[in-house]
Amino acid sequence: MRKSHPIRRVMLATAATVSGVVLLLSLKPASDPASASAAAPPA
Repeated sequence: MRKSHPIRRVMLATAATVSGVVLLLSLKPASDPASASAAAPPA
């Protein structure tokens, strides 16, 4: 694991970033559209 696997580090960093973004996106919109759709019908 000297200089033969820099791609491994890049892939791990990319996977961590992507998973983090996906988690944030899946958590945030889950709350926003729910409140928006819940507030729209009564109004």
